[in-house]
Amino acid sequence: LDCIISTTSNGRIVDFNPAAEAFFGYSKEQAQARIKIEHLLPDYSQLVYRTLVQKHLQKNGLSPRHETLAIDRQGDKYTVSLAISQLESDGELITTAMLHDISERKRYEDELRLASTVFNFCNEGIIISDENNVIQAVNPSFSHITGFKAEDVVGRNPNILNSSTHDEAFYEQMWQNINDKGRWQGEVINKRKDGRTYSEWLSICAVGDSDSNKAKNYVAIFSDISKRKAAEEKIWWQAHYDALTQLPNRAMFMAELHKKIDADQPLSLLFIDLDGFKAVNDTLGHNSGDDVLRCVAQRLKNALPGDSLIARLGGDEFTIILNGQSQPEDLHTLSRSLIDKLSAPYELDGDNARLSASIGIARYPDNGIDIDELINLADKMMYEVKTQGKSDVRIA
Repeated sequence: LDCIISTTSNGRIVDFNPAAEAFFGYSKEQAQARIKIEHLLPDYSQLVYRTLVQKHLQKNGLSPRHETLAIDRQGDKYTVSLAISQLESDGELITTAMLHDISERKRYEDELRLASTVFNFCNEGIIISDENNVIQAVNPSFSHITGFKAEDVVGRNPNILNSSTHDEAFYEQMWQNINDKGRWQGEVINKRKDGRTYSEWLSICAVGDSDSNKAKNYVAIFSDISKRKAAEEKIWWQAHYDALTQLPNRAMFMAELHKKIDADQPLSLLFIDLDGFKAVNDTLGHNSGDDVLRCVAQRLKNALPGDSLIARLGGDEFTIILNGQSQPEDLHTLSRSLIDKLSAPYELDGDNARLSASIGIARYPDNGIDIDELINLADKMMYEVKTQGKSDVRIA
């Protein structure tokens, strides 16, 4: 209901309806006795009121409504729409102000405006779909991340982004969480319009119907984490791989060895030291030495089973983890084959380099169950070979 307040030309209140009493907190008698219209309006609103009065002088009917503020007895301010009408009564001009509280509507409009701003300007992609998971709206960041325009996807299912990376069980679990808890979040690998895959951090929530408590909409918010993932993977790779040979480094070797022994998996541990590598570095230079190390890494990869782990510990030292229980004679045959392959000439920009290898081997669990003991034993076997002629293998 409108608050209706009638005043004389000097601002004295002559009528104050029940809606005005409830809204402002004054009784009609209080308003008539000691309140003027200006007391009910903050400074700017008083100007709006006076302007309306001046513009509407000598006019019939109701003025256009204007949005302004009103203040109640407690000092709380509310947004109202204000209109006035004027008439003469016993030779006196009476101005009647009609105020309607629009605070809730304004609050709702402000919330909508804020939501629209967030929707349109946030960096995360947003998808709004209906109860059947049919896309109703997407924001500009969605298009920026995926390459799909709104018209490409509205009316379609979000599985247009499916990269086929995840199996059906993954999505079943996702929707089970959404249906049970109303939300889900996690990492998903999706597909852009051009077919390239990307990693995203995705949060989905169900928006329920207040009457039925069933999902009326689904809101998905996601951010492209591809660059962050790539940076993390690069850091991880640098910490676990040798930049020169692209082989696992000492840290990776130790981690894998611990993992296999903790799982009680039989294995053979080979320590390889190159014979004659220092001479290559001294005579042909460090660049040639680096080329030799890369060639050694490739020859080892080509000669060993695919499930073997080959690592460079540093300098000209390499290690190999062979999976499974191997007999000494088989290890001897394999090691002699490796020595032959590593002894073949290395062609380096017109120069030929030659070297060989000394190999020491320890086996788990035959030679012990302690990692340090196994490593020291394989290392000891290798150095025994080096001190007794090199280019050979010794098995503990």
